[in-house]
Formats: sequence, structure tokens, C-alpha cells
Amino acid sequence: MEQIQKFEEMLLLMKNRSTCDEAVDCFDDIVCGKFLNVVESAKCEEIFTRYLDNSDTTTVDELLENSVRTYLEKQCTAIEKQFEVLCMGVTCLHAFIQSNWTGPELKTVTLPWLQSHCTTQDVVDRLVLDGEACNHNMKHPELLLLARIAIKESCNTAQPLTVSALGLRTKFQVKELPQLTVKVSVSENRPVDFPTVQLEHLPKDLKLDDEVRLDKIKFSDNSAGEFPMMHPIEQAVMLGIFHQTLTSQPKDDLSNEELLPYLTCILSQPVCWSLEMSALFQRSRLEKDSSRSVERAMMQTEELVHSSAREAPDVLLRHYMFFMSYLPPRWSVEAQHADQLVSLGIVKTALEVYLRLQMWDKVIMCYNVLNMRHKASEVILQELKKKETVRLWCLLGDATDDTSCYEKAWELSEFKSGQAQRHWGLFYFNKKKYAESIPHLQQSLSINSLQVSLWFRLGFAALDQENWSLCASAYQRYCSLDPESFEAWNNLSKAYVKLNQKQRAWKTLQEALKWNYENWKLWDNYMIVSVDVGQLYEAMKAYNRILDLKPKHVDEEVLRILVEEISHRYKDLQLVQTAEKLFLRLTQEVRNNSSVWELRAKLLLNDEANKKSLESLEYILNSVQKGFWISIQDSRFERDVNKCLHNMECTVKFVEYVFTYCNECPDPQKSFRMLASLKLSLQTQVARVKKFYAHLLENGDHSKLATLLETLESNLKEVIIRMELERDTT
Repeated sequence: MEQIQKFEEMLLLMKNRSTCDEAVDCFDDIVCGKFLNVVESAKCEEIFTRYLDNSDTTTVDELLENSVRTYLEKQCTAIEKQFEVLCMGVTCLHAFIQSNWTGPELKTVTLPWLQSHCTTQDVVDRLVLDGEACNHNMKHPELLLLARIAIKESCNTAQPLTVSALGLRTKFQVKELPQLTVKVSVSENRPVDFPTVQLEHLPKDLKLDDEVRLDKIKFSDNSAGEFPMMHPIEQAVMLGIFHQTLTSQPKDDLSNEELLPYLTCILSQPVCWSLEMSALFQRSRLEKDSSRSVERAMMQTEELVHSSAREAPDVLLRHYMFFMSYLPPRWSVEAQHADQLVSLGIVKTALEVYLRLQMWDKVIMCYNVLNMRHKASEVILQELKKKETVRLWCLLGDATDDTSCYEKAWELSEFKSGQAQRHWGLFYFNKKKYAESIPHLQQSLSINSLQVSLWFRLGFAALDQENWSLCASAYQRYCSLDPESFEAWNNLSKAYVKLNQKQRAWKTLQEALKWNYENWKLWDNYMIVSVDVGQLYEAMKAYNRILDLKPKHVDEEVLRILVEEISHRYKDLQLVQTAEKLFLRLTQEVRNNSSVWELRAKLLLNDEANKKSLESLEYILNSVQKGFWISIQDSRFERDVNKCLHNMECTVKFVEYVFTYCNECPDPQKSFRMLASLKLSLQTQVARVKKFYAHLLENGDHSKLATLLETLESNLKEVIIRMELERDTT
């Protein structure tokens, strides 16, 4: 076991033979970066060809696995032989990485013993996973296949061996504000030796040349922007923290400000090629959406593309810390550069990159921008003449809006391609033909269930078609894969409401609010569902939050339900006080809605003590009176019979409140004045109704209007009688 650990440490750290007494014969070539010498050696051929000639029917990956397994079974007592297989796998992986990630380009890989048994396409087919093909920009796929097999068999064989600081961000900033930085502390006793790269061989860190923003934050305390000398392993840890933070937080400008200090720390000490490349790439991605830094981001990505193609530094220095660097493949860096060119309007240059990388979906996008959509189909047809693939047929369908292309792709895949069904479904989805899109989206997801965005689209299509069970199941899957989407949680809650699962809908909306606390519509949904499930405290909390975000918002239906429910739970004093505070806030912010004043009065009258207190009655009557005057002053009274009915109902209630007050009032003069004011209001109201709606009253077309008018006239007579009684009393 100790011997295996020594070998693995040598491979991981690329230590030379002098650090260990024993090593396999090919190890010197590995630590010197001569990977092809090992891959093309007789030992590699011996390991992988033990079983190749024994069968013509088995797939190439199974033949290679059997060959490696046979070699290991015969050498199972020799640890060095097992380590040879591991070395072959690691060497093939490093060669593949050099070809596709770090550069420089490999010369032609010659493996006649493999090429005589299979073609490059056979190898690529064996690398397909879950129906998703490999990226066509991948070079030397045979190296990846050999690496996968050797490392896998080696693992199987090994088992029996048992903070913030004040500073300036812009050139013209006068007042120092808190700026984010990273506080780093390291042990003084840690090892500090590591392979060094000459500064001129590292990718250049381009300076930000902006007329306003500084290249680096100028801290008032110079030590805040300084970092101790860090070992590449410590920089890798810092990069790991960056990626963990990146994936755990929503994407917004504030998150970018939190992420940049990690990259600034790494870039302040350029010592490791792979870490420097990765940090610069990530900074470019963060800066690409800012108008002040997008140009630097584009130029920086271009520099990274050139750096990968240069001969210096050598391969070993490029591969040092590679597996901890999160460095993307070379074609991803080029694609990012092309994307940034498009964002700057340099579409033709970006198109050339997309064509070289065979990124046909982006090619179609560029041709659409250039008003040359016909060119996209021409390019794809040329590629189809060379070789038909599922992806090309799908992209031809996207370019021509011809669904027969998707059908051809589906048939070509022998009815196994999730990609074909995805493009087919998205075609209908983008045309808003949601019913037609659903079966194709479902078929694609049954083949590959990890297509996150497709679950969202399936849920939306089901929502549009009111297929609530499917909608709920689709959004459930989406939220389990991406729990940060408030839209998905909100739509899931709607499906639950339609399925009469309101308690689940309520819980789901709480999740939605975690990811968007500033959306008043989301709070409105939460308020309504809270009322439905009887969570009155939460409903009022939501209403207050809505008023924070959207002042003067009135939902009369919710307020009526609240008042009605509280009338049955009036012993809950805290609930009543919370409701009174809400209505007090509403009447202070919304002064032109009669219903709010009316409901506030009704809420206060639920308390029997208020009915017996003259002071409370006067306070309540004041609210009703304000609502009454707002109601009768509404200009829509003369044009809208429903509004007229509402005004008449408000007047009837006002009369009831005045009579209640007068019954308790010990001062006849005050009662007389109140009744006199009410008399004038009733006379005005009755006259207006008779004037503007005489035709309805004469023809008997509106019984409710006539009934309310009779009530008002009766109230007017009673007011006159009461006034006479009060006059006699005084």
C-alpha cells in the first residue's frame, strides 16, 4: 500500500525518479512531458493488445478492457506492473489534455495496432454518454478512450490491495466607500518550492483602460489590497472557493462584486500557467456584461486563445495544477471570445470562429443577425453531404423551420436521440404551439432527464394547456435540479392551487420568495394563498410587504375576507392589532378608496367594546364618513350604474352608523348636527339618482336600483323624524 501511494504521489506531482527508489521504465518520459513517447511505446501496445485479435464481434472499448484486464491478471502480483497500467492511463489523459486544453498542438498520434481495428468514428461512438454525442472539436479521441479504460481498470485492481475595506473604485471618486477584498493568511512553515514559469510565458493580464473605472481598487489602507506570497496549491484553494461561491449564488451584479476579489487575489501573483489562464478566463466571463469592461474581457479572451497556441511554456509547466484549475477546453475559450465579439457587434468576425468550431447553432444566429438566413441552411447542407448526423439534421430544421428534418434526425438515431426530440419540441414551443410540443419534450426527457431548461419549458407548455398534473410534475423536477428559479416555484404553486393542494402551494410560494424578495406580484400570490389556507398573519405580512414595494396597492377582496375571518377570531388580540395597523397604514397611504374606510370601520365594530364607547363610535363614524364622501364624489357615478349602486350601498351603511352613534350620544345638539348633515347628503343622493337614471326607474329595468332608492327615501324620512325629536329635546 505504501508503495502504491509513492507511485501515485509521483504521478500527481510529476516528481522525477530521484524522489523515489522505484519507478516504471516509462516514468522518465512522463515527468519530462514526452507523452507521445509513452503512448506510442511497445509497452502501451503490449497492455492494450492482449485481447484485440481474439474477437471481431465485440466493440472496441470492450476489446481494450479485456486486453488490460488480461494483462493485469497475469501480472497481479507485481505492483510495478499495475502501476504501469495506471501510468498509461494518466499519460493518455495528459496527452488528450495537451491536445484539447493547454496546447501546444500534438504531432500526429500513430497507433497502428488500434487503427487497424477501428476508425476514429468508432472511437467517438464508444464515448457517447446518455445519447449525447461528443463535441466535434475534440482532437485525438482515442487518447481519451484509452485513458478511461486504463484508469478504470487500475481502480478496480487497486481495491484488493487494500471581509471589506474603504477605497476608491473610479478615477473621479472623492468619498471613500467600502470595497470588497479578500483577507488571506498562510502558515510560515509550509513548503514553498514549486515549478516556476517565466513571467513572459504566462498569459498577459491586460489592464483596464477606462475613462472612469480604475484598473484596481485604490484602498485607503494599502495593506488591504496586498496579499501574502501564496503557493499554487493555496491559489487553487482560492479558485475552488470562487467556483463554490459562483455556483451557490444567483447571477447578478452584486454577486459579481463578491466574486471578483478572489480572482484579484490569484491574479496579483502570477506563478502557475493553468491557474492564471483559468482566473483570467473567469474574470472575462464576469466582465463581459459590463459596458465599462466588456472590451477588456474580449481582448483578454483573445490573449488566452493565443497563449494556448504558443510553444512556451513547456507541457509540464502547463499541466502543473491543471486538475485543480477548472480550465475549460480550448474551443470553449474560442467560443467565449466569439460570443463577446457578437456582444460588441463584430458579428462577421465571430461568424468565422463559429464556422471553424462548427458551432452551427451560433452560425444560424449570426446569419439571422446579418439577414442572411439562407446561408445557414446552405452551410449545413454542405456538411450533410460530407456526413449525415443527428445534430446537423436538427440544425437544418432550425434553419429552415422544416419539421421533416427533425423526423429524419429521429430516424437516423434509430429512435434513440434525445437531441432530435428536443429540437422538435422546441420548434413547436417557440411557435407557441404548446400542445404539439409536449409529446416531443416528454420523449426527449425520457431519454435524458438532466436537461434542466427542458423541464421548465415542459412545465410552461403544460401550464398553458391547463394540464395541471403534468405541469406540477415538470416544475417539481426542474426545482429539484435548479432550486433558485422563483418563476418555477411560482408556476408550481399555481399548479398546486389548480389541483386543490393549497397547503403545498403555500409552502412552494415561500420557496419562491427566498429567491426573489422584491417582486410584488409574488407577494400578492403569497397573500392570496395565505388567505385561502387561513394563514392570516402571513397574509397581512405579505400585504405590508406589497405596500413597501407598491405603495397604494388595494385588494378589496382580500381585505373583505380578512375582516370577515377576523370577526370570528376576535379573541386573538394580536391578530386584531395587526389588522388594525394594516388598515391604519392603508388609510394613510390610500385616501381615495371608500371601501378601505368602510372595511376599517367594520373591523373596529367587530369589537363589542367599541360599540359601547362613544369615543370609539365617533372614531369609527369618522372613517365611515370619509368613505361616504369619497364614494359620492366619484365622477363615474353618472356613467356607471354599478358604481351608482355601490355609492347607494355606502350611503345606506353610513345612515346605519349615524343612527347607532346618535342612539349612544348624550349630547342632543351634536346628534342634531350629525342628522342635519346626513339629511343634506341623502337629499343630494336621491336627487342625483332620479336625475341620471330616471329612464331605468320608469321602465322598471333595474329592480335593485329601485329598491335601494326606496331605502334611501325611507332613511331620509326617518332622519327628518329624528331631527324633530332632537329639536324637541333641546
